[in-house]
Amino acid sequence: MNEASHSVPVVSVDEFVRLRQRTERVSEFLAKRLRTHLGLLYPILAPGRVFGKYIGSRENSPRADEAYAQLTARYKEACGRPFDVRPELDDEALTAMEYGIEMYPWEYSYEASGPQGSRTVSITSPVRWIVTYRSDYTPAAVRTLIATKGQRRVGPLRQFVVNALAIQVVLARTPGLAGLIGDLRYETQSESDPSFGKLKLLTLSAPIRSFRPADDLILAATGFSGVPSFIELIDESSLETMGDPLQQDLQEILR
Repeated sequence: MNEASHSVPVVSVDEFVRLRQRTERVSEFLAKRLRTHLGLLYPILAPGRVFGKYIGSRENSPRADEAYAQLTARYKEACGRPFDVRPELDDEALTAMEYGIEMYPWEYSYEASGPQGSRTVSITSPVRWIVTYRSDYTPAAVRTLIATKGQRRVGPLRQFVVNALAIQVVLARTPGLAGLIGDLRYETQSESDPSFGKLKLLTLSAPIRSFRPADDLILAATGFSGVPSFIELIDESSLETMGDPLQQDLQEILR
């Protein structure tokens, strides 16, 4: 994926080790918090509430036709390369959405360079996650299939595309939901991933920044582990400038 955060140098290996440990603790806490919030929000985010009859739901959704038309249009735009799945939606693709919500770390590819050469590294954000309805394929698995041209199961691949789009339709067609998620201190975005063509993904980010350290440190860390993957580090200074949206709104009213 595209890099998503600014680059800040780490001054020493000792500082890197300290930040890495603190990053893991913070990210684990934030991921658990988001998972809890998504579970509580699922009755609002449940696809049956918006798509109704189109996914076999008994719920009465008066604007289900509009939601289905919106999903169909987005799906036809995104189903081509690199997925190459048929552009028609059917009952199988729609009813399979009723299986809960999943979250996955936001990842992107980065070319780290140093005196001894360069290396492509998979970078993971500790404070941003892709949010989608559950399917058999994870974003990482889909990316691997696309990159390696591995054997694909067309049904689950199509389901991944449908689910990633459907949750964005539900969010957009639920008045006040985006504001509620913002009140929980998450930034909501619809983001592109070059690996996925025209498909956009819903991401939620916590209100703390992370950064990618200097390339030589990334190369040293990945060389030592033998795994071409790296986790960004939290920017502790961003905690000091973290705003309170409610406080800011009230201050604006009283000006």
